[in-house]
Amino acid sequence: MKSPTATVIILLIGSMIPLSCAGTRPYTHLEISMDRRVIEAIQGKSASIKTIKASLGLRPAGIASPELDVYLVYKSEGLFRLTGLTPTGFTLFNFETVDDLFTLLLPNGRRISGSAEEFMTGIKGIPGIDLPADPGIVREAIDFYGSDVAEDTRFLIEELEDYYLLNQLKSREDLSYPVRRWWVEKRDMVVVRKEIFSKLPDRGGERLLDIVYGDFRVVDGIRTPFAILVKGDGGQNLFRMRLHKIEYNR
Repeated sequence: MKSPTATVIILLIGSMIPLSCAGTRPYTHLEISMDRRVIEAIQGKSASIKTIKASLGLRPAGIASPELDVYLVYKSEGLFRLTGLTPTGFTLFNFETVDDLFTLLLPNGRRISGSAEEFMTGIKGIPGIDLPADPGIVREAIDFYGSDVAEDTRFLIEELEDYYLLNQLKSREDLSYPVRRWWVEKRDMVVVRKEIFSKLPDRGGERLLDIVYGDFRVVDGIRTPFAILVKGDGGQNLFRMRLHKIEYNR
């Protein structure tokens, strides 16, 4: 028999009382809900998406320059491929990741492999590669319902007036801190915002990225954002993505 829903309501008056969850800002009226229906709804959508194929445009936010046409293939099993074309049609890069190992195929046929950190700082005598967007960030942004749920994480749901805040928590000793946080709009049960936090214990609860979703359209029965804005830890705009066409499980 399914256990009944339990809800705890916390009222914070006067000086804010810090929550036990590091990195979670307090609210004047907060409900912490054990209702798992939100988790089931998000995980249900995630489980139905096995493969995403899309064409999109990448443009660094705040820079008035032509968009870079990009073709994207993403499989939930781990494969990620991002191919960038210049406005004149030449292949600028072909990026693939498998289990966080990045491979860059250059137009001259040369193939370079390494970790994300090596690509950003330099690898095998080659200076750091300046791409329009870190493929790891792009993968996180388009995986708007995904969670990469690990055995050592759990969920906490905060309930606001118009949103559910679905926190994915990681515990270390007596302290829990967020790894990801989804802002789920109650009306349509869609993710309108996704926050990414550091997984490093010494930086636990430190927000790294804030991803905002908009221009929702129904694709194969799934409400899909066609406009994505990625912000940095200080709220600065990093880059925008505009999806032109997307297919699921094709």
